[in-house]
Order: sequence, then structure tokens, then C-alpha cells
Amino acid sequence: MMIDTHIHLIPSVDDGAKDLDTALDMARIAISEGIHSIIATPHYNIPDYKNDFVLENYYKLIERLKEEKLELELYLGNEIHLNEEGVSAIFNQRAYSLAKSDYYLIELPFHQYYPAHEELIFQLIAKGKQVILAHIERYVSFQKDPEKLINLIRQGCYGQLTSSYLTNAKTNKRAIQLIEAGLVHIIASDGHNLSKRAPKLLDGYQSVRERFGEAIANQLFHENPKRIIKNQPLLEIHVNTNHKKKKWYNFFIG
Repeated sequence: MMIDTHIHLIPSVDDGAKDLDTALDMARIAISEGIHSIIATPHYNIPDYKNDFVLENYYKLIERLKEEKLELELYLGNEIHLNEEGVSAIFNQRAYSLAKSDYYLIELPFHQYYPAHEELIFQLIAKGKQVILAHIERYVSFQKDPEKLINLIRQGCYGQLTSSYLTNAKTNKRAIQLIEAGLVHIIASDGHNLSKRAPKLLDGYQSVRERFGEAIANQLFHENPKRIIKNQPLLEIHVNTNHKKKKWYNFFIG
């Protein structure tokens, strides 16, 4: 059984589920995948997305899940864009942590990463906030300069990988090398809809299990997500490789 810690399931609040029926169908897909708990993470990115209707629609979704007898435990969080407004919202409790824990899911700018962004992250860490970097595979700035990602993990951040990155033939090798490098602590769906970005984890779980064994798969898809919900320290992920290890940053190169 798995826990999805990054999914845009709350209806009509961001670019995720467009309505309640879509959210329920996404929940059905998640259950069929073996997901028993979800932390819903609508975007918090001023001025486009904020939490005006998130709590109301979160409770509406919980009620409908009960009515439809869908056995899915639902928690609330945000995917918070890294800027001054997002960090201020964290400190002022306008943006949600993951399942009321000390963990916050942070989305960096995709194409730019400056010392000012790093300073915002360090402000959060200094105040005892646990920073999880959303979909670390996607940032162009880390692709160009992998040391930036390495440094953030060394400074206490955690890395979240998107499951579909493992199951795409074009990106599977890179995903595996990210895990081997110890930069991935959680794997989630980042589900947005019913088709191209559906809330699917099972194929990713099986890919990790086949490559690294069931224990590692469970740590990434269940144990560390459960530790977030319980507000406990996350496990470091250590995998054994039987092949000669290349420099890990080669995963960014072709």
C-alpha cells in the first residue's frame, strides 16, 4: 500500500481536478493503484493560486468520498512556489504544511535559481521548517549545475521525484541515477487529471522494486510518506549498486 504526497486532487482551486466528479474519478484511479492515503497539494502561487476555497472544497471532497464509499484517507497541504509571498504565507500560516506536519512541499522556479532563492530556503530551515523540493527532476537550473541540488540536500532539504519519470523510457535512466545518488527521499504522482497526468504510482513502485528491492521501494513510496504524516524524521535512502558507478551528474547529460 502506498501514500501519495503530491497530487492536485482538490477540485476547482488550481490546474488540477477541474470539478468534484473529476476529483472522485482521480481518487478511484489512486485506489486502484494501491494508494490508501493522499496528501492533496493544491498550488499556492500568488497571484494565480491561493487558498481562498481550498479548505471548503477539501471538506466537500471528504464528504463525497464517504458517500461514494471510497476508502481513501485524505490530508491537506500545498505545493508552495518559492518566492517572498510563498515564504511569508508559510510563516503566517496562510499556506499549508503537509498533513499539519513541519514538512512543506516547495516548488522552485523551473528556469531560474538565484542566491535569493537559496536564502529563502535557508530562512525556512532556520525556523525549523522541513523543506521538500517538489519534482527535482524538472528544474533546468539543476540540470545545468547539479551542485546546486547537491548543496540543498546537504543543507537539509529533501528531494521528491515524480513517479512517471521512472516509467518513461526517455527518463528512466536519469531517475534511477537520481535515486542512486541519494537525492530522492519520496516518490509521488504529481497527479493533475485523468489522462496524461493521472495519479499513478504502481508502475513506478515496481520499477524501483525490480531495480533496488522491495525495502527501498517501500521506503520511497510508503515509509517516508508515512513519516511525513506522523511528523517524524525521514529515512535517508541508501542503495547498493553492482555496477561501476559513474559520476552521478552524468544523468543530466543526454
